[in-house]
Amino acid sequence: MNHCLAPGNDGSYFIGTSGIIYKIKENNVIGKYTTNIHAENNGVVAILADRNNNIWFSVMNKGFFLIPHGSDKIIDIGSKMDLQNTLVNNYLEDNEGNIWISTYGRGVYCIIILSQEL
Repeated sequence: MNHCLAPGNDGSYFIGTSGIIYKIKENNVIGKYTTNIHAENNGVVAILADRNNNIWFSVMNKGFFLIPHGSDKIIDIGSKMDLQNTLVNNYLEDNEGNIWISTYGRGVYCIIILSQEL
């Protein structure tokens, strides 16, 4: 089973588990997102809460996804970039708000964020 942890922007933390992402603050669960990614091993392996409070996450060998701030909708970004069966193992947000993703065996990508709305 895979797990991952990432800091939020408000002193909270996001914990990715098998099929669920929890948002925890002061030892209380304050948010819960069901990933609905159908896979044998559907544990969240990497997660990022960006400066706009969007949640980026990846599932083992299933690409990566986005939950826009204020929404429960999951956007399959990996499929849009032909990375749907790729292991995305890390995220980084640069000083300009662009999102960098590293993959296992497929390189590093930069997603240029042009506006605050996705």
